[in-house]
Amino acid sequence: MKSPIRLPILLVLFAACSPSDDLPPLVVQRDSAGITIIESFAPAWGDAAHWRVGVEPLVDLAESGTGDAHHFYSVRDVRRLPDGGIVVANRGSDEIRKFSPDGGFVRSAGGSGEGPGEFTNLQRIELIGDSMLVLDWNGRMAMFGRDLGLVHTMWPDPDIGEVRYLGDGIMVVETSVPDYDAFGLVRFPTVLALLVPSAA
Repeated sequence: MKSPIRLPILLVLFAACSPSDDLPPLVVQRDSAGITIIESFAPAWGDAAHWRVGVEPLVDLAESGTGDAHHFYSVRDVRRLPDGGIVVANRGSDEIRKFSPDGGFVRSAGGSGEGPGEFTNLQRIELIGDSMLVLDWNGRMAMFGRDLGLVHTMWPDPDIGEVRYLGDGIMVVETSVPDYDAFGLVRFPTVLALLVPSAA
């Protein structure tokens, strides 16, 4: 007598879980100040293959050693080096810290200040081969070699917020153009610019 009662209930539950036309669309297109914005909420993969976070970390830098180098605060960026090593932009100390592939501390560079190789608000690391281009909040950039020795400092624009290396010495930077007299909800223009090596 219990089976006939359960069967209709299960059918109702399965029907409730089936796809419905009442679900929100997977793609939404809208206009904002004359700019078309398309948002996709659909997954970028099918049912068979997808990204997932592993249960256990491959390396835990807070546990792979002892001392101040394994204590982090306000990490802004992490990059894997070509040799498997790891570099971390630790904003709390304005340092670049380099670790071996197994998480052992190698060395650090930087520190708080305005001198060569120092930072006032460390933001990003961009890899250029086995060297590192490090961006401070005010657009100042410092290039460090494989051993974290300072190679070069440059300051192309104080409003640079992002930098990406394209190869052959060419970088693309994102620069904001703020309007300090604007009020309310404002979308500041953003400029993408190429930085190319100067001819010697």
